[in-house]
Amino acid sequence: LWSLPEEKDAIQDWLWANVIPRSSKTQVDFLLAGLQTQASELLIKSGGCVSAEEGAAADVVAQVAGIKLELEKVRSMLQQRVATMAAHQKEMQEAEGHLWLDPVQATSARQMLLPVATARREELEASLVATVAFENILQDSMSADLRSSVLDTLFESEYGPGGKDEGFTAAEMEWSMKEAKKELTPERFRQWKRQRKAASRRA
Repeated sequence: LWSLPEEKDAIQDWLWANVIPRSSKTQVDFLLAGLQTQASELLIKSGGCVSAEEGAAADVVAQVAGIKLELEKVRSMLQQRVATMAAHQKEMQEAEGHLWLDPVQATSARQMLLPVATARREELEASLVATVAFENILQDSMSADLRSSVLDTLFESEYGPGGKDEGFTAAEMEWSMKEAKKELTPERFRQWKRQRKAASRRA
């Protein structure tokens, strides 16, 4: 892999830094957060309903179906990446058996790369669990009354800002749910609920 002896360390460092694929957690989280925003706006509009049987309008049903399709794609992608990362993890566990690595290199590779592969697999598995939970929330089996709050709770725990101040005044925090829904955009209403929940936990 190198033509000069002094290139060996630099090339080995590059290989060690790139042999384990990235988990792409940031991109996945961004995509899931975008889908969650869309779903939250639809649930506010529909009163939590996602199907015609529950009373949702046709345009809501169609948009929910689109979100479900995107979630299915994300789930499939994450399942493939988890399997790939598990294979890399196994390779690192068995590094000493690779013919192209001398024993010292094999031990070094396992000690350095196995924790990386393990951590990235755990990140992917966490995103996969959140995706499946998101899909389940949009199924008919969940009560329409619970659906919005469960979705918000999922994303507060997985991706949310952990109770940060969203910029609402004390007077706005005294609004009822009905008043807040009337006065705020869907996104700001979601943030209002998040701040109110954080305040109640601190009380």
